[in-house]
Amino acid sequence: MNNVLLELSTHDKPNYLALSSRWSGDTRPQVIIVAKKSNNWARLGARLHRSGLRLKILDHIPEALLLGNPEFPVCLIIDIGDDSNCISFQQRLVKANIFIPIIFVAEVTDISTSVTAMKNGAIDFFAEPYRDEDLLDSIDTGLARHQAWRLEYQSLVALKRRFDTLSPREVQVMEHVVKGRLNKQVAGDLGISEITVKAHRGHVMRKMKASSLPDLARMADKILQNYPSYDDPQLEAQIRPKADISQKRSRMDRPGHRLKVRLNLILREFLRRLGILF
Repeated sequence: MNNVLLELSTHDKPNYLALSSRWSGDTRPQVIIVAKKSNNWARLGARLHRSGLRLKILDHIPEALLLGNPEFPVCLIIDIGDDSNCISFQQRLVKANIFIPIIFVAEVTDISTSVTAMKNGAIDFFAEPYRDEDLLDSIDTGLARHQAWRLEYQSLVALKRRFDTLSPREVQVMEHVVKGRLNKQVAGDLGISEITVKAHRGHVMRKMKASSLPDLARMADKILQNYPSYDDPQLEAQIRPKADISQKRSRMDRPGHRLKVRLNLILREFLRRLGILF
């Protein structure tokens, strides 16, 4: 039967890993160790315990992590031993677009296994004997990377919420403004007065909480960079299904709808990669 072999928790001020000092209660970073023999981890567990991190030692792979990213930073340490399911579990996480930093530890070095683990995004692969300090450094790296992903997700969600408050006309004005178009040019493109453009532009800046035009452009780039463009055939197929395409075309042509659909699709792709959507 699967059991929790050891679980330690403390509210003491950390004295080793500075990252844990930023958290409190159930949101504190957690280190999960998968090992058949908990006694082998007593010394390292004591150091993690003193640092203020939450520690859990299991005798089985934590399949629950496949449900999505936890609400706190996590670093997973897997003592490979004779368990051949470790790498397959990592591959399942990758396939599900769930980012969990993993550190592998093995008694005997297996080149092919270590190469596969690192290609799949492992933080590190240690062969015994190794120094506790090196492992602790890798744990700190893993927690920091996981937190960086979490912050990026939270920032993107907040940005998307602000974007959703824009009216269709404001979205259309924003689309022109971030391209560097002047108010007069935008007015001519949209067939509205320059005063109206200025008013919409002010609303966009306020709702998006942009301090300047370059700041607004960076907000748009933050969502759009490194993702497929709207003109990508696959995204085009999602936006314009073959059925009833003539009826959907008029909706696609509404002011600002093209940009809004694009940003929504990109956000969904980002959330899918984080494991929030399946």
